[in-house]
Amino acid sequence: AGFLMKKEIEALSKVRDNPEHPFVVILGGAKVKDKIGIIKYLLPKADALMIGGGMAYTFLYAIGQKIGKSILDKEMVEQVKEFLATEKIILPEDHVVADKLEEGCNYKAVKEIPDDMIGVDIGPTTITRYISALPDSGTLFWNGPLGVIEIDEFAKGSIEVLKAVAYKTSKGLFSVIGGGDTLTILEKAKIDEDAFSHVSSGGGATLEFLAGIDLPGIKILLDKK
Repeated sequence: AGFLMKKEIEALSKVRDNPEHPFVVILGGAKVKDKIGIIKYLLPKADALMIGGGMAYTFLYAIGQKIGKSILDKEMVEQVKEFLATEKIILPEDHVVADKLEEGCNYKAVKEIPDDMIGVDIGPTTITRYISALPDSGTLFWNGPLGVIEIDEFAKGSIEVLKAVAYKTSKGLFSVIGGGDTLTILEKAKIDEDAFSHVSSGGGATLEFLAGIDLPGIKILLDKK
């Protein structure tokens, strides 16, 4: 399985099976569907779950907010309402919106998303709120970007929050960050991987493991301990 595999499993097991509290999860990325398994498995254990990225707009839609032309996972709305009923979920309070998804577009920070605009990042108030919700100790798991990070102007939310996670990690927080896009944020923010307890490059397999599915091979490693 190699060293990385073992280190990866140990870090992910710490998050999945016995996270030290406070346990906070940050999830981003475009689609709720991709993260359903993780939310179902980790939400009961988590003290708080912060949502960003494209998937946030389905949550906001579910509580009756206007989301303009932002991405919406309509078939996930009922499921999302169940998650929201736990009262552990923290949603963006303001947004950076743009008229189109390309360099040189018009963008601004707003509290309410206009009908003709697309949500592209968490806004300044939300950045501050999410940073203040980070625990000083305990466990943090992050997967997925909080905005359209391919465009530099819309990577700000992800970068600012990630820098704060790195700072908290230096003070004793156990942090696991993962997902290909999350690694892109590290590069943009010029933060070294060593600033976090563990950086996972695993995509789908990581998500499955954190959704409580024991993958073949991993079980053998866990039993060996």
